[in-house]
Amino acid sequence: MALVDSLLKLMSSQGADVIVIPSTEAPRLERNGEPRPLSMPPLGRDMVSAMVGELLDATLHERLGRGESVETQYAAVGGVPFAVLVEAHGD
Repeated sequence: MALVDSLLKLMSSQGADVIVIPSTEAPRLERNGEPRPLSMPPLGRDMVSAMVGELLDATLHERLGRGESVETQYAAVGGVPFAVLVEAHGD
C-alpha cells in the first residue's frame, strides 16, 4: 500500500488534518478546514478503487457498495493509526 502510505506521510509532514482523495480531481490536503490541492493529476477511479479495496474488509466494502459511508482504521508504516472515512459519490 505504498501509495496510501506515501499520501499519509505527506499529510503528516504538511501538518494537515485530512487528505481527500477524489477520483476525478487532484488529491487535496485540508488544514483547519482550508483546502490545499496537491500538484498532481487525479488518481482516477481505478486507482482510488484499488486503494479502497485494500483499506476495507469485505463487510465494509459491501456496505460501501450499498451507498453507505464507512469508517475504519488504517495502521500506516511504522504503526501510526489513521482514521479512514470512505464515501461513495456519483460514479
